[in-house]
Amino acid sequence: MESFVYIDGRIVPGSEAKISIFDLSVSRGYATFDFMRTYGKRPFRLRDHLERFERSAKTLDLPLPLSKDQIARIIDQLLERASYPEANIKIFLTGGTSSDQYMPEDKPTFFALVYPVKETPKQIYFEGVKLTTKRYERPYPTCKSIHYLTSIAALRRAQKENAYDILFIGSKNQVLEAGLANFFGVKQGVVITSKKGILAGITRQVVLELLQEKKIPFEIRTVIHQEIQTFEGAFITSSGSGVIPVTQIDQKRLKIHPLVEKLIDYFRSYTGEETPCLKS
Repeated sequence: MESFVYIDGRIVPGSEAKISIFDLSVSRGYATFDFMRTYGKRPFRLRDHLERFERSAKTLDLPLPLSKDQIARIIDQLLERASYPEANIKIFLTGGTSSDQYMPEDKPTFFALVYPVKETPKQIYFEGVKLTTKRYERPYPTCKSIHYLTSIAALRRAQKENAYDILFIGSKNQVLEAGLANFFGVKQGVVITSKKGILAGITRQVVLELLQEKKIPFEIRTVIHQEIQTFEGAFITSSGSGVIPVTQIDQKRLKIHPLVEKLIDYFRSYTGEETPCLKS
């Protein structure tokens, strides 16, 4: 199915959308973005995503040329044009073109696109995934930038070992986040997630709200790398795939913890999705 892009004040098919080769996102990787998807054909937690997008732009000192309400209307227009059952949505703000191809000239480029959701294979929710660890701390960790160099290079190598994602370990031996997701462990019946040095995911926030609502004990704190060996379970969260169980971290093997199974069901109920069934 064709993707659609809003750029330069109009909506065009994705195959026709273009930005300058002198844009600082291309020449220097200077840009921020946000990603969300629809459930029931409506953007999930749209305001949360737009507020994070605005914060990311401020962190990078990128002037946002549109208000959150204007961006929301653009997303609505894109979704009206698309006929997918469900859509992925990305919004970008780049440094714009630069005469010296280095310093911004405060003429940012905003564009947004929609394209069909490719659902995560059902087996993943029943079988879990493998993570491999890597020492790395993202620059500007609270900002959703387009800088994925380390994640992509590391994951290409890790995929040879059948890894689904990378789990980053910081300079102080702290567990941070996955390349494409937030990370949670389960220890003595308590759900644990990192407090600092991470991007605060929207799905992560929903899970924290569900934990509080269901009165499941949880802690937001520094998690040390060695603690992984004491985990009874683990999972990752992302806008694209929701809650995914983790069954291996490097050589440490884990069972899918009952709490993780519950959270998969709780999250799917929250979004209005059906619980995955391999027989369907």
